[in-house]
Amino acid sequence: MNTLMSLISVDADRAEQVVEDMSALFRASLNATGEVSLLDEIELCQRYLALEQLRLGDRLVMDWRLPDEDTLYDLMIPSLTLQPLLENAVYHGVEPQVQPSVVSVLVESDLDEIRIVVTNPCQAGTKNRSGNRMALDNIEERLRVYYGPTARLSVYQGDGLFTVCLLYTSPSPR
Repeated sequence: MNTLMSLISVDADRAEQVVEDMSALFRASLNATGEVSLLDEIELCQRYLALEQLRLGDRLVMDWRLPDEDTLYDLMIPSLTLQPLLENAVYHGVEPQVQPSVVSVLVESDLDEIRIVVTNPCQAGTKNRSGNRMALDNIEERLRVYYGPTARLSVYQGDGLFTVCLLYTSPSPR
């Protein structure tokens, strides 16, 4: 809200975009039930990251590695699955850094198997901000409810990186 207030007098068009992005996030959180296309989830994440970019500036660098839009439209994911992972990546990985920090998102699909990998920086051997894994546990539970016991969420930490991998088999596309 502070960012929005500061933009109103200096860049009204950008302030309007911030209001639209915030509205989309609020709507999604209020309607966060069921599955959405992976394309819709990624577009929501990009709105969230646009807000964070205003706050963090050059410190937040995104690296998206995605299949084409048609593929993303056909793939499904529980609503608000990717966004909390990116929120964690920003909070735990980018905010504590003073230099530009890359958050990468890789989405791959082979037939009906979907892999999503989110990587962000972390400081080896230190705990800048401890977490309680609530978001990760929630996401893992939701994946299993939607896609069964073969759905997995794995976490890796090493070499200054924190990586979350989602793997699940989605039923037939739309």
